[in-house]
Formats: sequence, C-alpha cells, structure tokens
Amino acid sequence: MSHPFRIFAAALALLVLPALPASATPSLNTFGANGSTAVFDCPWNASHTSCDFSQLTSYNGVTSVSATGIGSVAQDIRGTAAVSAEIGTDSWLPVLHAYASSNPDYAGTGPYGGSARADANAWGVQGYRYIGDTPFLLTVTATLDSVFSRPDSDSQGNHSAFFLSLFDTAGYAFGYAPPDVFQTELCPIVYIPGRYGCEAVPAVYDHANRMLHDSGTTSATIAYLLQPGQSFYVGAFLDASVCCGATVDSSHTLRLAFNDASLLVNAPVAGALAVPEPSTLPLTALAAAVLLGMRLRRRMRG
Repeated sequence: MSHPFRIFAAALALLVLPALPASATPSLNTFGANGSTAVFDCPWNASHTSCDFSQLTSYNGVTSVSATGIGSVAQDIRGTAAVSAEIGTDSWLPVLHAYASSNPDYAGTGPYGGSARADANAWGVQGYRYIGDTPFLLTVTATLDSVFSRPDSDSQGNHSAFFLSLFDTAGYAFGYAPPDVFQTELCPIVYIPGRYGCEAVPAVYDHANRMLHDSGTTSATIAYLLQPGQSFYVGAFLDASVCCGATVDSSHTLRLAFNDASLLVNAPVAGALAVPEPSTLPLTALAAAVLLGMRLRRRMRG
C-alpha cells in the first residue's frame, strides 16, 4: 500500500466509533463537531525564525460531517493533515484526534528540509444539565498525548495544543461554516473576546489550554460550581501543526472526563445535529468514513 493511502486508511479508521453502552450516563440527543485541515506553502521567515503562516489563505482539506462525528483530510505533495472527532463513551464527551506531517522533500526555502506546513484542527461541543438538589463542584479533565518526529533544530513553531472550556448555553449556537473562515462557535472555547467576530462571547465559567512541542503527555482540569437545574456546555479544540519536514501525531487522542456525571443529563447543543439511537452510532460513523473515502478518491483521481 502506498504511503498516501496508508495515511488515508489511518485517517478513515479514526472515524469508526466503538459500540456505546446503552446504560451510559447521561442520555444523548445532540453532538456538535467540526474540523479543518490544510497543507500549504510556508516560506521561511528568518526574522521570526519560523515559516510564514500568513500564506495560509484557505483550508483545502476534504471534510465529512455527520451527527456522530467528523473527519477531514488534506493531502498533496506538501504533506498530510488529518483530524477526526467522535462521541466518547465517557458521558458522551467529545474525543478528538489530529495528525500533521510536512514533507521534508518538498522543494522550498526552509533551512530544515522543506517549506511546507500541515495544519490540522478539530473541535467538539456537548451539552448537559445538572439535576442534583444541592450545588456541586464539577470538574472536567482533558488529557493529550502526542508523538513528534522532526529535524534536530526545532525553531519552526511545531506544536500540538488543546483548549478546554466550560461555558454558558445562553447566546451560543454551534455552526458548520466553511473551513476557510474562523468559526464563531470556537469563540468561547479558544476564548478570544473581541477578535475574529468574538465580540459577544457566552459567559465562560472556566477555561484552560496546554501545548506540547515534544513527544509526551499534558493535561488540564477546569472546574465550576453548578447550581440545581443549571445547563452548560463543554467545548474542546485540538490543533496539530508542523512545518519544514516535521510530523506530529496527536491521533493518540485528546480525551475528556468528568469527576462525576451521575447527576448530569444531556442537554441539546443549539445548532448541532441530532444524534441517532445509540445502537446505530457505529454504523453512522462507518457511513461517514465511506463518504469521506469516496470524496478523497475522486479528488486524488482529479
């Protein structure tokens, strides 16, 4: 099997969901997920000791969206970027994967063997309501592990990073905008008030972000004191980005976990797709993978 198709097959494999337990808590009705991928020319900028990220004018990956998750792949001579997002078995929290590889043999001006960049992003939002009778301190922990391979000198800003947020449901709607623009559903997750159309951001209860520049694991925990009957969203964003012949594999997953979900029920995410019955989820994810495969094959032949 050729190198592009090995990556292609691996990217599709990320879409297939495990069987979800019918007894899982809380119940499930919606799931919001999206992603963007790109490979692009990134000429070396000596004054910034990095490649020129401004050359990214649009995300050129092929993205498939379904009610149970997403998959996106960008691939050409410059490298490969691939992401997927799925519904986790732990209280239906988002599970995110990302992979980015820049071709070291791509001709260019970069001093470390190439001048191409691969950028892969995935994000997911899930909604909940607390049904307890007394206030409860909820925590959400995110754990990311990634594997890097790269030239000896790492001055190119290569990274794997995540953002994690607990935020209010009021004034928020998930969207499926084209990936060549900044999606406003990311505002309370990456939390950039006043930028990229984020002038009106829902109340953010707690927020954290972590970044890796080398192989390893990183985690963060956020917390909020829930009141009886309170609804809230959990959002996560994963970014894998490399230049100049490097590779970062974050398909080892960004996973989230509550300290206790026994008194949480699923609340609809405004704007997100409705999820089918749990027993049909693996088949739906497989159908999404097949659709993505057909699109990619047509693109490669074209």
